Amino acid sequence: MNKKLITILLLTVFTLTAVMGLNMRQATAEDVVYGVKNVTGMTDIDVYQFADKYLSGIASDEVIFDADTKVDVIIELGSEKESLLALSRRASAESIAKYIASAEGAKSAESLAEKQLVFKQAVEKLGIEISYKYSYSTIVNGLAATVRFGDIEKLMALNCVYDVALAEYYNIPDTKSSSTQMNIGAGRDATGYTGAGMTIAVIDTGVEWTHEAFSVEPETQKMTVESIAEILPSTAAYNGFALWAFDEETTKDYADGELTAEDVYKSGKIPFYFDYTVASAENIPFEDHGTHVAGIAAGNNGKDFAGAAYDAQVLAFNVFGSQGGASTIDILAAINDAVLMGVDSINMSLGTTSGYKFTGYQDKYYKMAEDAGILVTVSSGNSYWAGYYGVNGNNPRIDNMDYGVVGTPGAYDNVFTVGSYNAYEYDEAWFYLGDERIDYIDASEHKFNEDFINQESEKAGEQLESVNGELALVPLFRMSPPNMMTWIGRDSFDAVDLEGKIAVLELSQSKTIVQPIGSRINIAAQKGAIGIIFILDGATSYTLITDGAELPVPVAILSRDYYAQVKQAAIDNKQITVNKADRIHYPLAVSDFSSRGATQDLKLKPDILATGSPIYSSVLKNQYGYMSGTSMAAPNITGITMIVKHT
Repeated sequence: MNKKLITILLLTVFTLTAVMGLNMRQATAEDVVYGVKNVTGMTDIDVYQFADKYLSGIASDEVIFDADTKVDVIIELGSEKESLLALSRRASAESIAKYIASAEGAKSAESLAEKQLVFKQAVEKLGIEISYKYSYSTIVNGLAATVRFGDIEKLMALNCVYDVALAEYYNIPDTKSSSTQMNIGAGRDATGYTGAGMTIAVIDTGVEWTHEAFSVEPETQKMTVESIAEILPSTAAYNGFALWAFDEETTKDYADGELTAEDVYKSGKIPFYFDYTVASAENIPFEDHGTHVAGIAAGNNGKDFAGAAYDAQVLAFNVFGSQGGASTIDILAAINDAVLMGVDSINMSLGTTSGYKFTGYQDKYYKMAEDAGILVTVSSGNSYWAGYYGVNGNNPRIDNMDYGVVGTPGAYDNVFTVGSYNAYEYDEAWFYLGDERIDYIDASEHKFNEDFINQESEKAGEQLESVNGELALVPLFRMSPPNMMTWIGRDSFDAVDLEGKIAVLELSQSKTIVQPIGSRINIAAQKGAIGIIFILDGATSYTLITDGAELPVPVAILSRDYYAQVKQAAIDNKQITVNKADRIHYPLAVSDFSSRGATQDLKLKPDILATGSPIYSSVLKNQYGYMSGTSMAAPNITGITMIVKHT
C-alpha cells in the first residue's frame, strides 16, 4: 500500500471523526462550518476558503518589516524545471554529478550562471543595495541574498526573476535529558544489513567528527576524497558566501579554489563536513543536537555503541549559527549540495512550531529531492497537540478544526514526517533548588522523592507532601602526590557535619575514588545524612543498580549539567524542596510531546512513529548521553530506511 493511498484512508478517517466522533456542542441552523453543515450532513471541504475566512483582513504590511529592514531572501530565476537536477533527469543521466561533468551538463550549468549574471547586472543598474550569500543551481536556479524589505517589489518586477521569498528561521528543537538506559541498536532487527554503501546527510547543528562514535570507517565507502574533489567546485559551499555580522559585511569567495576536498573530508565515516553559517570546514559544533542525531542514524565506535545503520557514511551540514537559529537560505544550500552529492537520505531534525503550510514555497525543493530518489526525513516537532494548551480538553472547537501543531517543514507533503514513541516505560522526576527545577535519576527500583517523603513523614508522625532538605558537600581528599598525573582520593566525611542533611557526593570521570559506591552511601548514612545526591563531574550519566537491595537513605543522581550549580549550593548549605507529586510516569505509548494532528489542508501528520524517548547516543566532548524528542525519532527512521535500501 503506497503512502498516497494510506494518506487518503487516514484523511477519510479523520474527516469522519471530525463529523461524528468529537464531543461537539449541538449544531444550530446558524452554524456554518466548512466540511460540516450540521451533525448529520456534509459539504465539500474547501480548506483554502476555510483559511481565507480566518486570515482575511491581515495585510502583509501589518505583519512584518518597515522598508529599510534588511531581510534574507531566496531569489528564483526560473522554475524548478530549469534546475540542473531536472535537466539531468530529462537527459536520463546516471547522476547529477556525471551530468555536470558531461558536455551537455557543462553547457546547462553555464546557461544558468549566465542568468544569474544577468540578474546581478540588472540589480546593479537599479542601484539596489544587496549582499549575496549563495548561488544555487542544483534544485533551483537562484541566489540567496540580504536586501532591504522595501526593495523586494523592485526585484519581483525584473523580467529575469521568477519569484522572491523571505527566508524562514528555525530553532534547534527542545530535547529532554532522560535517565533510563537504552541503546538505539535495540531498534535494529537481525536482518544482517547494516547500511553499508549508503550515505546519510544530517542537516543540523554539525557533528563532532573526532568523536569515537564515528571512529570506525565503513568497509564500503560510496563517498571518497576523490569523489568529493570532483563535485566540490559545483557546490554552494564552494561558490561563494557573504555574511552580515554586527552590521559589517564579511565576504568569502571560494571560487578561486580556496576550499579543497581535504578541508571538508574528515574521514571515511564523515566524508563531508561544512558549516554553512560561517563558511567553515573547521568550525567545531557548539551544541550536542547534531552529534546526537548522527550517532542515532549511523554511529559506530566498534565496541559498545552502534547506530541504526552503523555502516553508512554521514555527511554533516551545519545550518545553525552560534545564536541557535537556522535560516532556510543555509538549509537550501545544504539540500542543494546534498542532492548534488547523490546522498541516499537527508535527515532534518529541525523546524518551526505549528508550521503554516500554505506559505510552503519550499515544498517543491523537497519534491525535487524526492524525485532524485532521496528520502527526506523530518521530525514532527515537540509541541504536544493543540488540546494540550487549550481550555477545551483534548477536543478542537467546532468553529476551528485546525488541531495540528506539526512544524514546518514536517507539514509539507514531500517529506517523511516522524513522530516519537516511548521506547519503554520510565519516570521523569525532579526537585527544586530555589525556583529552579533540577531533574535527577533514581537508583534502580527506587524513587527518590517518594522514599524521601515517606522517610521524613515517618519521623514527623504524619503524611507529608513536601519536605525541605539542607545540602552539605562532602569534599574529596587527594591521596596521590600532586606531581602524579592520576588523581586518586577519597571522601572526607570527617570534614563536614552531615547530621540531618542531604550529603552531596561527587562521581568523577577524571578522578579515582577508592571507596566503592556502596561504602560511600553507607558511611554517609552512618554520619547522619538523611539523603544522598551524587553529582557527575565529566560523565554524562550514571545508573546505580541496586538489584532490589534496600538503601539506608534515599539516593538521587544528577547529570553533569547540574554539577557546578549544585556543588556550589551544597558548599553554601542551601536547601532543596522535594515534593511527592514531582514525578511523571511515561507509559509505553506515543510520547506526550510528539507533535501530531492535521495540517491546514487536513492531511494527517506525522507519517510514522519511531522510538524517540529516551535515546542514548553521542554528544560533544567524546561523551554519550540521553535525549528525548522527535529529533531522536527521525534519525531512527533514517537509519532503518537505509537498512531497507541496503537490502
